[in-house]
Amino acid sequence: MATIPRFCKNYLTLVSLLVVSHPDIKKEFSASIEALLPVKNWHSLKALPLNTFELNKFKPDPVDTPCKVHLYFIPLAASLPDKFEGMVFAGVFRSFFFYNTFKDIERWILGLEKFKNSKPQNGLVMSMMKPFYLKWADKICTKLQSRSGDAKKIQMPLPEDTTKDELGKILSTGAEIAVYTGHGRSRGWSGYRGFRWSNVQAFEQTEPIGAFFSFSCESLSMDRENKLPFLLKWILSGRMISSLAAYGSIKIRPLEKIVDLFLKEIEENKDLALYELILKLDSKILELDQEEVRSNWKKFLCIGNPMQSF
Repeated sequence: MATIPRFCKNYLTLVSLLVVSHPDIKKEFSASIEALLPVKNWHSLKALPLNTFELNKFKPDPVDTPCKVHLYFIPLAASLPDKFEGMVFAGVFRSFFFYNTFKDIERWILGLEKFKNSKPQNGLVMSMMKPFYLKWADKICTKLQSRSGDAKKIQMPLPEDTTKDELGKILSTGAEIAVYTGHGRSRGWSGYRGFRWSNVQAFEQTEPIGAFFSFSCESLSMDRENKLPFLLKWILSGRMISSLAAYGSIKIRPLEKIVDLFLKEIEENKDLALYELILKLDSKILELDQEEVRSNWKKFLCIGNPMQSF
C-alpha cells in the first residue's frame, strides 16, 4: 500500500481503495496513483461500458471485497449515465473518473500532486442571485467559517458585487472546499450573470480546488451537442481534484433537504474525506424514507478523488 500523504487526513481509518480501469491505465499510471492514493488493488473491467451504463452489474472478485471505496476510470461515450443506482451500491462507495484520453488522467494526477504540495486552507461559497439560494449560501458560509475557526478563510463573493471574470480570478487561486448553490446547466451556472468554462480558462490555475460541491442541476450532464459537462472539464484539466454534482435536473425542495443534511454533517464532523461525508449523507437520506429526496439524491455523482479531505 502507498504511504499516507499528509494532505488526506483520514487515510488511517480508510478501508483501502480498489481502482477499476482498463489494463493500460494501470500500466501507465499505477505508480503515480499509488504514490498519491491508498490503492489496495486494481481490477480490470472486462467490458468497459460505453453506450450503456452497466456498473451496477459489476461485481469485484472475492479478494477485493474488503475494499469498500472504488474508483472507476470510465471512457467517455456520447453521453453520461441517464440511469444510475446511486453512489453507494451493495455497501460499496463508488467514485468515477470519465476521460477522453490518457492526457486527461495525466493532468488530474498533476493536480493531485500540486494539491499535495500546497494544500490550500481556504474555502469559497458561491450563489445565484435569488433569495433562497443566497440564504442557503449564507448558512453554508457561516458553518464553514465556524468549522475552520477563522472566518477570514471562507470567502462568499456575492453575485451582485462580483463579475464572472472576477469570480474566475478568485477560483483560479484554488480552495480546500468550494460550494455553489443556484441554477445550473451543462455549460455552466446561471449565477454571476452566466458563469461559463471560458471564465475559468481565462486564468491560470495557481492552486487546484480540492472538493467542490455543486448544489444545482446538470453540472455533469452532456449538452445537446454532446459537449463535456462544465464540472467535468474542471476535473479533466487538473484544476479540480474532486466534486459532488448532479447529472440531471434537481427539484428545489428535495435539494433543500439535501443541503440541510450537508450542513448538519459538516457542522458535526470537523475532519472529513469526501467518501465519508457522502456515506453519511446517503445513510441519513435513506432514514428519511422520502422517495422524492432519494430519487433526486441518486442523480448526484462523485467524480475524482473520493478520499479528498476538507
